[in-house]
Amino acid sequence: MKIIRDLLSPDSTLGVRERIYQLLCLIAIFFSLGIVAPGNFLERMPLLLCFGVIVFGLMFVGMLWIARRKGLYAHALLCTIALGLANFGWFLNGGADGPAATVFLAAAMVFFALFRGWTRWLVAALVVANILLLFLLDANYPSLVVPYPNPAMRRLDMLLTVPVVTSMGVLMMAAMLAAYEAERARLARSRSSLEATLREMRTLKGLLPICSSCKKIRTDGGEWVQIERYISQNSEAEFSHGLCPHCLSVYLPEENNSAGSSPKAAT
Repeated sequence: MKIIRDLLSPDSTLGVRERIYQLLCLIAIFFSLGIVAPGNFLERMPLLLCFGVIVFGLMFVGMLWIARRKGLYAHALLCTIALGLANFGWFLNGGADGPAATVFLAAAMVFFALFRGWTRWLVAALVVANILLLFLLDANYPSLVVPYPNPAMRRLDMLLTVPVVTSMGVLMMAAMLAAYEAERARLARSRSSLEATLREMRTLKGLLPICSSCKKIRTDGGEWVQIERYISQNSEAEFSHGLCPHCLSVYLPEENNSAGSSPKAAT
């Protein structure tokens, strides 16, 4: 897809967090609308769960559209939607007996990719607290959870959902690593361009040790070289040779006389 190529291109102007944000939205859209929702219908899961997954998937579509068209990145809102989807699936998909707990693992990976510093650890603590609260509710208020109609349905749901969530986690990690690699490539190109620019802007600075007689300059290695050679090697300047009016009158007086100027005596 063109959008994926754009996000993983070193020429992209997006930062690494913006790349990851959009890639994670794409992954969430693909799995929620392309796999989970149709799979729930085929498994004859509660209709509320099926339509709820579709609604959450459309929310991810909206988040991606806003990011690409408006340049707005609502990291906290994106994570809130992901947590909402995980909690929603918990109560309508068997609770502790179902695969909804595995969704929290994928959600935790998203949060670690999108946040930085102490915020990352705060959000991780909130995810852990969320999971513990769900287990407590499941144990004390089992009527809140929609159970599986039979063990065979539970096994089928686990068989389909766990590989899907695992694949989702793998794709998330691949997307994050690809975004970082693309950012490294972009930074390397920027560095090369900057170094080239600095070489072009290179100028001579500081005190130059110069012979008061022959006017040669001493290099850092101790070698004495002609001033023209030194400047050419340490700048972008080039030399052309000629004679100033004074030297012309000294070394080529006949040329100076023919030009109508009065030659000056050599001192």
